[in-house]
Amino acid sequence: MRVQPYVRTYVGNVIAMLALIEIMNCAIVYAKSDVIVQPTRGKYMGQSWYIDDHHLLWWQGKPYVRYGFTGNGDVSQFMKKGFSQFNAYPSEELWVFSKDPARNQQVVREVDAFTDLLQTKGATYYAGLNLLWPWSGSGKIAGKDMVNCVFRKVWEVAEFSKKEEVIELEFISDIPLEVNRQNIHIYLFDFVKGRHTDISDKLKDVRTTEKTIKESASERYRATTHRLKFESMRLSDSGGLYITAIVRMALPTVPGMYPGSFPALWKPGIQQYYKNGLQQFRAAYRKPGLRGMMFGDEINTHRISLTHTGLHVDFSKDTIALSAYRKWLGRRCGTITRLNDALASNYQSFNDVTWQVCIYPFIEDDREGRINGLSQQTFGLYKSAEQFEMIDRLQEEFRVWFYGHWLARYAKMAKEVIGEVPVFITSAGITGDAEGYLQIHKHAMLEGIEGLVRNHYAWVERDAHDRLSTFAAGSKIRFPLETVTTLLDSIQQECGAAKTYFANEFGHPQRGGDDFVDDFGLGNAFSFPSKEELGNFLLVLIENGCKGFNMFKMNPNVPAAQKEVEWFSQLKPEIVEKTIETTEYLKLIRITDEEAISIARRHDKLRKWLEKHPKTKATAAFNENYSVWIVEFIEDDREIGFASVSMDGRVLESETR
Repeated sequence: MRVQPYVRTYVGNVIAMLALIEIMNCAIVYAKSDVIVQPTRGKYMGQSWYIDDHHLLWWQGKPYVRYGFTGNGDVSQFMKKGFSQFNAYPSEELWVFSKDPARNQQVVREVDAFTDLLQTKGATYYAGLNLLWPWSGSGKIAGKDMVNCVFRKVWEVAEFSKKEEVIELEFISDIPLEVNRQNIHIYLFDFVKGRHTDISDKLKDVRTTEKTIKESASERYRATTHRLKFESMRLSDSGGLYITAIVRMALPTVPGMYPGSFPALWKPGIQQYYKNGLQQFRAAYRKPGLRGMMFGDEINTHRISLTHTGLHVDFSKDTIALSAYRKWLGRRCGTITRLNDALASNYQSFNDVTWQVCIYPFIEDDREGRINGLSQQTFGLYKSAEQFEMIDRLQEEFRVWFYGHWLARYAKMAKEVIGEVPVFITSAGITGDAEGYLQIHKHAMLEGIEGLVRNHYAWVERDAHDRLSTFAAGSKIRFPLETVTTLLDSIQQECGAAKTYFANEFGHPQRGGDDFVDDFGLGNAFSFPSKEELGNFLLVLIENGCKGFNMFKMNPNVPAAQKEVEWFSQLKPEIVEKTIETTEYLKLIRITDEEAISIARRHDKLRKWLEKHPKTKATAAFNENYSVWIVEFIEDDREIGFASVSMDGRVLESETR
């Protein structure tokens, strides 16, 4: 987004930005309103299903609680143990990574035969969808369907000031990255003189080497090291010199998405490949025992600010994505005047808005006005730090909406071909507030996807309230699962339609750190130590709103899994009954950081004290371990007081100095 200059006062900008923030947060306000949630209903091959407002899925008037394994065991043997729910999806080897039509047809026949077997046994199944789009490494993603990206790297180069010499710089990428003089741009920033210069023509040579990085006993990845050699240059006598390198490239999958393979779903070639896959598996999937379809690989992202170094998606030359961004801005802001007021710009229409690629030399995500902060120097790239913040926020919010929107469209395509059954989107079992790592899932569900799958690997221990909770293996980091149910409820309130939730993978990691050995569910690396531990784990999931359970066993037939399979079988009646009857879950009453600061300021003890310190500034950070806001009061760059505020708005502790 090249910002066009437009003179406004600072106060005017702030007021306008607050107005736009109010517009952008309207969905959050709506989510808290008292909306009557309606059951989500569908009909498939003469069978009716619905999801109630307690997240429970019903088929033909009976509760349907998913209870089985991630992989498929021997059907007859496992049905005798009470497991009647299975999974139908093609082999990665024969479908995803094979270009041989004969092998592709072989796996279609295998899936068809398997679902026929399930029909004869009276079993049901979920079908996999994400194996039907092309994966990274498959060689099936054409150049025109790749994702435009930029890689940004920053160096501090004050050590070269006052010298005329050949400068050599180096950086490492954890993806195979091609760097040459044609796809890299280099900029020199002088913070003392307040200017920046394109020095790309000074780049003399780029040398690239590859090596394998060993992170642990079982984790390795290929990395590329790039050495940039410049012509002899004399840099100015300055203590604030930085160089930014921008590398443009096209990648087969979207950056910043993990751990699954996520291509550019909006590209026509990717859509056609997926539609062809749906047609190929239509007969194999579309049988009376089908109960749902899943994007079964974990799909997650973290916040990717423009300040971050590394890989960024670049929609500046992507006509489909850029058009969607402009339309999204139109819906968000209403009028171009309101966007101009917020950005201090003078766009004539939303069609004039472009996508911003940041060349500013952020090193440690610093936007607070320190050595390389925007408040000190913008180099004419942005009108102010506030303007940059708003651009950053808009692009990030669009990015997660765009991915969720296209997942919802792919779910709709699957229903049009296979049939009207619930579709699920999967998340990894990440620590922290679900509001942070489930944004893509939120948008996908708001646009029609019926269910969330959240995988969960953890140990069960008692928390600070002497209540059973799940923790990251071998640590005191608690999984705040109540935030998942809270988010689901807010989604239901916002769209007015019920959503469901289950765990497609769960397990008990036996080891952690570098000693952890991932056996991909083929052994006992994720086995529970006892039936009691397994039962407690499931009860924790239930009280946090989970309505189905697939234990992570890719081959539950192996001898190492048999003890656990037997425990899981024995627990089924109790767990299924408990799942059905549980309608009240642990919930999180959310307050924002601004609300936490406001509550702390109004607290009797702090309010009187703050009257004596009128220049005090306040910041708030959320403590994941204790689920409280820590509000700090700062004066003259030192902390002079603090308060801890609970998520339901109570001041738990305060102190002044």
